[in-house]
Amino acid sequence: MKKIYISAILLLILLSIVEVVYLTHSDALASESMSAEKLRNKIEKIDEENQILQSEILSYSSIIVVSSRASELGFEKPQEFISLKNKDSIALKHE
Repeated sequence: MKKIYISAILLLILLSIVEVVYLTHSDALASESMSAEKLRNKIEKIDEENQILQSEILSYSSIIVVSSRASELGFEKPQEFISLKNKDSIALKHE
């Protein structure tokens, strides 16, 4: 009879230990999930900010903005076009 009580007590202790380990593991997993969700939110926010900055950069580099800023700084349109590149195409040389 004592063996049955000892076995039952050992089984209860073992089940208690397993339950504590399970709850600890489950809590750690939930914490990691929350951390991952926070990181995903930060990544989405940074991506959104990057898109806004890219659109601002594109708006500042448009030809209208650049030309108006150049005229404000005193640049003028040249009277003649000067090129260092040879205008003859390869197709014209073989004719």
